[in-house]
Amino acid sequence: MVFDNQLARWNRVRTFVALAGAFHGLGPSSVGEWETDGAFMTGLLAETGGGGGETPYGTNGPMTPEPAHNIRYFCGVARGDFIDNQSSGTGKLAGAINKDYDFGPADIGHEKTKESQVVFDDFLPYLNAVPPEGQRVAIVTDVPSGSYTAPHTVTVHVEPSDRSVDYVAERITTEFHNGFIVTSSSATLEGTLQDAQTLMLEGSGQWLVIFSAEGTPNVERTYWLDVERIEVEIITPNIAPFEGSLEVVADAPRGILYNSLKGDVWSEGPTVTITSDAAPRFIAIDKTDGVASEVVTKSFTKAPSTVTATVVQHYTNQRIGLPEYLAYGQQFGFTALITLSLVAGRWVLANPPEA
Repeated sequence: MVFDNQLARWNRVRTFVALAGAFHGLGPSSVGEWETDGAFMTGLLAETGGGGGETPYGTNGPMTPEPAHNIRYFCGVARGDFIDNQSSGTGKLAGAINKDYDFGPADIGHEKTKESQVVFDDFLPYLNAVPPEGQRVAIVTDVPSGSYTAPHTVTVHVEPSDRSVDYVAERITTEFHNGFIVTSSSATLEGTLQDAQTLMLEGSGQWLVIFSAEGTPNVERTYWLDVERIEVEIITPNIAPFEGSLEVVADAPRGILYNSLKGDVWSEGPTVTITSDAAPRFIAIDKTDGVASEVVTKSFTKAPSTVTATVVQHYTNQRIGLPEYLAYGQQFGFTALITLSLVAGRWVLANPPEA
């Protein structure tokens, strides 16, 4: 296990809140990363990226020249829950504000600790106690993406109000060519706006506008001026993992639909078949005027047929409920490796625990 301090950003963190955690593992019989005194836990607690041989889980005071950390730690322990029962006190850290809560056994206390107003009120005063370094810029437009008449104005509001934003506005047409979606621009506007200033878009067509400022993600808007907007809907639901294969279907009021599963390569058609976890993308293009929809996507997850893990891991990943968790834990041990198979949408025991 290698811990690389070079990418540490401890000086950017002000408050760390942990509820019902397991910082010292889950007892001597646990395995993998949860093994008490194992390589992962030992390396985690010995991390010195916060400064000068002092663990970030120590006294919370910087001991190296700036930038050094000065993190306040708050640990809420769900005393008697299924984590604490396996290794008492594993949710506490040296130098942290450690508080015990008694909300019930097993998963009852575990859930209530993270949902309790009492617990929230205990750590709320420590949040945002020190302002973050740097200052993000909030960019808000007075009108969202949509269909409008030309000419069209877009007013930008900036917070803090003394900051400015850059913009690039292009009147675009889109086409499908040899497996790629190609966008061409017939007009380009560039400039800088202060708070409450307005951008004027003249000329019919589809306009793509990107607002940018240092320290904040770009804000993108699409305006269809004097042309009918195209909206794509992925109608296949993704409320549950699928088994085998799945046909993902999209629909649009006009234009030709194209789909993509990877990179910038596209195929024509409203349907794509997936056999593993995927996030298909769709776009509709009207060949008559080059007007296109925005790219839409939806993520789908394939259900594994078998999973081998500890009883605790099966429970925390919601493959089994509390009755199965308690039954398997008492029968095999909470850290025993057992294999579950997905049968008709339900996880069932596939074999005895591994030796």
